Amino acid sequence: MSSVLDNIEIVGLNIHSLSSTGVGLDNVKVYTKSMSYNGFTTVQSQWTLVQEQTDVAVEGFYKYTPLDMFSVPVSIPDRSRQAFLVISTQRQLFTRQFHPRGLAFCFDQNLRLTTGPVAVSPTPFEKAGGSYAFNGSVKYILN
Repeated sequence: MSSVLDNIEIVGLNIHSLSSTGVGLDNVKVYTKSMSYNGFTTVQSQWTLVQEQTDVAVEGFYKYTPLDMFSVPVSIPDRSRQAFLVISTQRQLFTRQFHPRGLAFCFDQNLRLTTGPVAVSPTPFEKAGGSYAFNGSVKYILN
């Protein structure tokens, strides 16, 4: 989840992953929805798929893996929230438990990243829970 302090466009993400097989990730999907994820973690119809990338070569432990830039940036108006779900069916995306849910754990003068639930199943929107921090980075531009 992110909240913005200025009008911005999210243009891409970096993820943190380690492949146990050494061949990378078969598939990574990025979904988004305006406002909060709260009450919508299992309601796929409320989310938009903004990116699907196959054959992602991972950089490894302690290194960010850049995903391709979004073909259509996600515009977020001033002083609003945008939820994101990043999922791989191989379940090899690193994250870290961080409490409480909704806490801004990383921020700059334009963007705040807040904690939220993690997908408990490799099937998107099946089950989510806990309070976790996104272990990656957000690429954005100011509008």
